[in-house]
Amino acid sequence: LANKHELQVTSYELLVTRRLIASMSGNIRTHKDLIVWKRSVYLVTTIYKVTEAFPKTEMFGLTSQIRRAAVSIPSNIAEGSGPGQTKADQFLHIATGSASELETQFIIARNLCYINQNQYWEIEKELQEIMRMITAFTHTLSRDNAKQ
Repeated sequence: LANKHELQVTSYELLVTRRLIASMSGNIRTHKDLIVWKRSVYLVTTIYKVTEAFPKTEMFGLTSQIRRAAVSIPSNIAEGSGPGQTKADQFLHIATGSASELETQFIIARNLCYINQNQYWEIEKELQEIMRMITAFTHTLSRDNAKQ
């Protein structure tokens, strides 16, 4: 079963990579055309709505940290995918770090009962997909840079 799961992840990553390559072959004009950017912006919107229900005492604590980490993901994807960007992998690495931060913060929020289990799993599932897409995008860019 573990091997089957590994194959599914690999197949997914290949699918994402192929889509990214196809989308980069002329259809991508700006970061706003990237699926991973669109999904991460949607995640930010979801997170803002979820954190509205957090206790007001957390406004400058966990709520602020969660929102900052969430906004950092699409922001760094955008910065890393700008025209002529030579440090794209650095910005995508930061986006991945922010996603890991966000994951940790939502575990804390769940443990404090600020969100229910369903909310946690919905966010976790989307966050994992975004992290996989960033990884695939990074690998695609690295491979393309190696060819040049």
